Amino acid sequence: MLPIVLAEGLQFPEGPVWASTGVLYVTEMGTACITAIDPDGLKTNFAYTGGSPNGAAFGPGGYLYVANSGGRGPGYIQRIDHNGNVEILYDACDGEPFQGPNDLVFDGHGGFYFTDPGPVSREGVKFGHVYYALADGSMVRRQPYYFCLPNGIALTADNAMLIVLESLTGRVWGIPIESPGK
Repeated sequence: MLPIVLAEGLQFPEGPVWASTGVLYVTEMGTACITAIDPDGLKTNFAYTGGSPNGAAFGPGGYLYVANSGGRGPGYIQRIDHNGNVEILYDACDGEPFQGPNDLVFDGHGGFYFTDPGPVSREGVKFGHVYYALADGSMVRRQPYYFCLPNGIALTADNAMLIVLESLTGRVWGIPIESPGK
């Protein structure tokens, strides 16, 4: 079977997410927006996020959550309602701004894990982190691990293990989950 083109002309698309309605949502880092692609391939601008939106996932209440690397500034986690209204849920943890959140994954407990790869500059690479946050905006906590450019993130089907991918080293880490966010 040959692949088919679902949409063209996107500006650095990332974070594809299917909605139950059959609409595909993608982040566009190049236009700082979320684009909705209907089953016929029609593209519409669903929401303007600013920054540089990366990963996306649907969470509680049907909201679309976006890990936004922030472009040239600090990054943040956003929540978008079904009308395309965008709010910033988190932009820091314990007073420390995020460097550039990249990907996120929801657990079955109303929370989500997300990666923050850390900055890359002429001076080198700083360690990145993984965070756990509640979808209602009430709590974000850094996990006690350091990673070299943590990028992709997933949970096993039974939610017993967090999977973290390190882009620079080519490693895939499996971290046992003791309880939600730990």
